[in-house]
Amino acid sequence: MRVVVIGAGLLGLSTAYALQQDGHTVSVVDAADGPARGTSLANAGMLSPSLTDPWNSPGVFLNMLRWIGREEAPFLLRPGAVPSLLDWGTRFFWQSRRKAFLKNWAATLELGLYSMKVQEEWVKAGEFSFDAGRAGILKIFRNESELEEGMMRLEFLAQKKVEARSLDIQETLELEPSLEAVAPQLTGAILHTIAGHGDAHGDQFVFDFSE
Repeated sequence: MRVVVIGAGLLGLSTAYALQQDGHTVSVVDAADGPARGTSLANAGMLSPSLTDPWNSPGVFLNMLRWIGREEAPFLLRPGAVPSLLDWGTRFFWQSRRKAFLKNWAATLELGLYSMKVQEEWVKAGEFSFDAGRAGILKIFRNESELEEGMMRLEFLAQKKVEARSLDIQETLELEPSLEAVAPQLTGAILHTIAGHGDAHGDQFVFDFSE
C-alpha cells in the first residue's frame, strides 16, 4: 500500500517509519524545507507515560472560572470563548468526574506505556538515537491541596504498577538543589522515575522513505 504522511514532525516521522517497517511504501510531505521545523523543533522532549493524565481533571471547572481572562493561567479560557462551552465544554466537564477521569487516564496511560515500549525497541534495534535520558521527572507541589491530589495520582499509578515515589522537602532539595531558594513555599514532590527526556528536534533520525 502507498501511504502519504503529511507533516515531518516527531509524530509524522514516527508514523511513517512504523508504516515502512510494516511493508508499506511511504512518502512524507511538509511545508517546511526539512523535518521537525514546527512543533518538534522546540518541544520540551519529555518522555513521560506516567504524566498522561487528562487535562480535565476533577475540579477543573472551578479553576477555569478563576482563570478566565488571565493570560498567564495554566489553562487559558478567554471570555470570547465562553459561549462555545455550551457544546464541547459540557462534554469536557462531564468527563472531569473522578470516575470518568480515572477511566480516561487508564487509557492514555496504557497508550503512553505502549509508545515508550515501541520507542525503546526502535532504539535497541539501532535505528536512531536522539540524546535520550532517563533521570526521571520531578513534579513539585506548593500547597497541601495540590499535594493531596498528587498523592491520589501516585496511588493510581501504584495500582497500575507504574513506578513513581513521593519525596519530602529535604529529599526534594537533595535531588534538585536549585529549589533551595523556594523551599519554604514547597510542600513536597513526586519523582516520576519511569520518565525521561529526549531531543525532539531529531536531526539524528531522518529516515529514507524513498522507493
